Amino acid sequence: MRRAALSSMTRLWSRLSKRARFGGAAIDTWEKEPLDPNDPLVKMEKVITTSHLGAATRETVVRCFGVGYDNICGMRRGEEPQPHRLIRQ
Repeated sequence: MRRAALSSMTRLWSRLSKRARFGGAAIDTWEKEPLDPNDPLVKMEKVITTSHLGAATRETVVRCFGVGYDNICGMRRGEEPQPHRLIRQ
């Protein structure tokens, strides 16, 4: 649940390979990109890798562009942008 640069990939690999308590990891950002295909995490069965666009579903793209469009129109009317509209209430 962190950006790759904020986590220790070495420590993650160690925990996944030695401790049964960690069931697995899904990773979409890496310390070094593009991802090295020889990275030991890539070869682990407990690891799922995706591109960083893993969350770019049709719904999220439409919603983000819609909020952006609404904010541009609002700013042209002198209103403040409303970035919080991306968060469902």
